[in-house]
Amino acid sequence: MKRQTAARAAANQSSDPRQVMTMIYMDENIRVIEPRTDAHRADHRSWMPGVKFGEVAASPLNPVLWSSGI
Repeated sequence: MKRQTAARAAANQSSDPRQVMTMIYMDENIRVIEPRTDAHRADHRSWMPGVKFGEVAASPLNPVLWSSGI
């Protein structure tokens, strides 16, 4: 079953940048693929330290929070 979450915020009418908090949920067994762009490479370095391509995308910054135990 595919689950989706939709969210929306109105345009920022101020001159101040808006602060946000984002949460992304991934399957506990999802694996890191080879980056295709410089932005992907930068994200990999920043958000998955120590995780090699082909490994499960779990790192100190992206821990497995819950396991189905299956």
